[in-house]
Amino acid sequence: MGAVTLDVTEWKAMYPQYDGLTTQQVEFLFQLAELYLENNGFSVVTDEGKRKFLLYLLTAHLAFLNFKDANGQGGNPGMVGHLASASEGSVSVSSGLSGVPFNKAFFFQSQFGMMFWNAVKVYMMGFYRG
Repeated sequence: MGAVTLDVTEWKAMYPQYDGLTTQQVEFLFQLAELYLENNGFSVVTDEGKRKFLLYLLTAHLAFLNFKDANGQGGNPGMVGHLASASEGSVSVSSGLSGVPFNKAFFFQSQFGMMFWNAVKVYMMGFYRG
């Protein structure tokens, strides 16, 4: 059991909205994803197929945070959380993540981060090897 290898073509096929990213950009994002999920034989996610899927989700989450997709979404998420209030005169908007723990907030900025967080909850419930 070893490290999962990034296949940029496969990743772009799974996340076609980021097809405009260069190979170097995707590789950089994957390296960042490895900071959040250990990618070696000592990872809590021992199944390499699952680990690859989780790392790909994390890479998509980081792509959302750093780059605009083909539809112009992401790249500068700015507001985090749900829309808490809005005004019209002199424009005012606020957002919030009430009830969301701090360690979860980073992941809840994109659909990919939310999917990752929910998928790894099983690994955060004490000692798990699987």
